[in-house]
Amino acid sequence: MKKSKQLVVTFCPKVDESLRGYLLRLAENNCYHSILPMLKVIGLNDFTFITSTNKHIFESIATLTGVSIDQLMSRAYPSVSSKLTFFLGHPLHRKFILLNNVRICPVCLKESPYCRIIWELSPVTTCPKHNCLLIESCPVCGTKISWRRSHVAICKCEYDFRSIKPPKLQNHELKLSRHIHAVVNYKVYNNCDHPLDKLTLNNFLLILFFIASQVLTTNYAQHGRYLLPYVQNTLLHEILTQSYAVFDDWPFKYYQLLDTLRKRHGDIELKKSPKKTLFMYRKRISREFSDNELHFFREAFDSYYLGEHIGSGSKASINRHAKT
Repeated sequence: MKKSKQLVVTFCPKVDESLRGYLLRLAENNCYHSILPMLKVIGLNDFTFITSTNKHIFESIATLTGVSIDQLMSRAYPSVSSKLTFFLGHPLHRKFILLNNVRICPVCLKESPYCRIIWELSPVTTCPKHNCLLIESCPVCGTKISWRRSHVAICKCEYDFRSIKPPKLQNHELKLSRHIHAVVNYKVYNNCDHPLDKLTLNNFLLILFFIASQVLTTNYAQHGRYLLPYVQNTLLHEILTQSYAVFDDWPFKYYQLLDTLRKRHGDIELKKSPKKTLFMYRKRISREFSDNELHFFREAFDSYYLGEHIGSGSKASINRHAKT
């Protein structure tokens, strides 16, 4: 690691600013073309440092920026294991973090031009403060917004993102982002009876993306939930909004989803062995959602599963729950 001098212009990161967003502001204010030319001074050539646990790397960045190591590392995503990383103190599967893609709220940038760390969570598709969808591409040149840009709020084509006037979303489209904001900040969401409210952030998103994979795919035994973080934000927003609504009036809307999925499977495979297909689905749920926090999800499917096996269908399961 190269030794470095402190940058000419330095300042502290904002409370809710992302690490790469902070470095981009520094690069812009110190007349660097982008973040990486600035970091090359200390021997860094890519963005892999964002998931590093190497304290020496952050010592060098701290020397360059003039802020403490703790301020930097609290905004990074250090690996906990091969799959888990930390996000603001929450152990989280790395697939739920946007390590490459970038999203911004143009209205937030207009108010104060810096990148909020919450935008780097893949299921946060909206800004609940300004009731709008986050954007990931320049509306003029169509280029995806990148961490390799020169300015926080200006595209490479010189279009100013702050001039965008995004359309307002409906209230139900903002509920998920509001809920995630609350969980990230260790607060109780205003709907205290919501089944996801008592979960860790990781379990919250595991369940959400599992349901989303059912909404998206045509095979509800398919392992496809981790494909979702890579779809366009507009499509992801639509899918996650539908998926989050499944947890309203739990578990009845979940049963309706399962009914829909079974009707969708009017194929040869399901006609041959509908019970076997349900059994494989149940086995997957038991394997992937074994955490004690997720017992409500396993129990809900077991009730549906048992209702199908006694030949009375999911409606019987729903009626049975309604009586208890």
